[in-house]
Amino acid sequence: MPARMILAMLVALLIPLTACTQDVVQDVNSELMEAAEDGEAERVKTLLAAGADVNTKDDEGGTPLMWATAQGHTYTVQVLLDAGAQLETKDQSGLSALALAALQGQTDTLKTLLDAGAELDARAGVADSTALMYAVFEGHHETVQALLEAGADVNTKNKEDATALTLAAFQGQTETLKTLLDAGAEVDARAGVGSNTALINAAMGGHAESVQVLLDSGTDVNAKNNDGTTALMFAEEQGHTEIVELLKKAGARE
Repeated sequence: MPARMILAMLVALLIPLTACTQDVVQDVNSELMEAAEDGEAERVKTLLAAGADVNTKDDEGGTPLMWATAQGHTYTVQVLLDAGAQLETKDQSGLSALALAALQGQTDTLKTLLDAGAELDARAGVADSTALMYAVFEGHHETVQALLEAGADVNTKNKEDATALTLAAFQGQTETLKTLLDAGAEVDARAGVGSNTALINAAMGGHAESVQVLLDSGTDVNAKNNDGTTALMFAEEQGHTEIVELLKKAGARE
């Protein structure tokens, strides 16, 4: 039999074998993603031993580490990290495992990621926010505390010029406001296109308790944003009577 014909036969045999192997790899990677999301640590170990890619990605760029993190499966996260999962990989929305832990308030898992070397103040998402900002915005006070204890920069700003404090004020997260201020947050830092202070954000949102916390912390009660609007003006315009009284008592001017 001519050598050329033998080579052609070998190629014909190898092509379906290669396709079959690729299908097997895809299947085991898909199973790994599911096992990670479900927190099935032992199954994760088995699949990794069978050749699953610890850093495989789904259609949206998510990895097994991200799925396990989002669900708070701390032991599974540790298994994946021990197997070489990449900490700083981001999905298509720009979120890393640490950012997801902060968003979901998965404090124990977040600590595991930090212990493994996750970058504490890394920027993530469309607004280039830090994990601290995500935890603040979602109201995960325990996670906020963990990040601050780890040394997170309390005064850093995202792409929209917001700080953790201005986000907390906007959301009316009073306990978090106190924690951030105790950690050294600048009480009159400006944020956003309008250059609002935390007090302006809190007054605009109708968050009386947050307004009082900020006043007690020495905020400038008459600070104006880029449009020349003060906290008092916003409160009066939106009918927040209690806040109007608090502001006037603190020296706010018409």
